[in-house]
Amino acid sequence: GDQAGLPAPVAERRQEIVAAALACDYDALAELAGADDGSFTYSYGDGGDPSGYWRAAEARGERPLWYLARLLELPYGVQAPAGGSEAAPTYLWPAAATGDEDDWSAISEAGLYSEEELEAMQRAGSGYLGYRLGITADGDWLFLVAGD
Repeated sequence: GDQAGLPAPVAERRQEIVAAALACDYDALAELAGADDGSFTYSYGDGGDPSGYWRAAEARGERPLWYLARLLELPYGVQAPAGGSEAAPTYLWPAAATGDEDDWSAISEAGLYSEEELEAMQRAGSGYLGYRLGITADGDWLFLVAGD
């Protein structure tokens, strides 16, 4: 469904990503990620084609596309640009990725991570390190990453 308060370019890109993830359309996802220009982050330390990375992850029994579709159903957070610059904010899913502690229960209720996994992240003091996704106010999909 729609999420209130999103700028039109963000809402549109979100819908396109969800549709491609539900269709398991790796090529469409890579295109939405603008993978050609190298600005999209899908793994720390890995460069190249996100669709190949996601296909390999699915083959290993990981479920990046499932996480992707579920993530975008969760409440989002807004991250202001660093250093108070005039740049546009980035919209992040889940809201916990912005440091919003209230959002942790939505993550476990959606079945993305167990209470135990989330408690371990909180105990480590690192904040939320599960799958997270960012879209700029202009509708550019910046990343889908997990871990640190």
